[in-house]
Amino acid sequence: MTLQEKLMQTSSENLEQRRTSWTFIRSLLWKNWLIKNRQPAATACEVLVPTFFILLLGILKLLTTTVDVPAGWSDDADNTAGTRYNLFQPTGRNIEWVDADLPKFAL
Repeated sequence: MTLQEKLMQTSSENLEQRRTSWTFIRSLLWKNWLIKNRQPAATACEVLVPTFFILLLGILKLLTTTVDVPAGWSDDADNTAGTRYNLFQPTGRNIEWVDADLPKFAL
């Protein structure tokens, strides 16, 4: 066995022993740390923009009032006529070659 074969064999064996999940995770974390340190404005935006919008939505929710929905409005127990608008009324537009009831706002 030549010296080159011995060197190649030991380096490949060492490489297989060193190639673990922890080494990949550690290198990816190190890469991420370097990127975050080199771009502090982008890192700050990644944290502050979502925080701002979460706080904004929370404040808007606190400022709104609770709407009281009457009983029978959303169930089938009450048979009174509702105030909704049906888009599929027969009084919609007519197209000669379409044999179906079209929505009122079509075309």
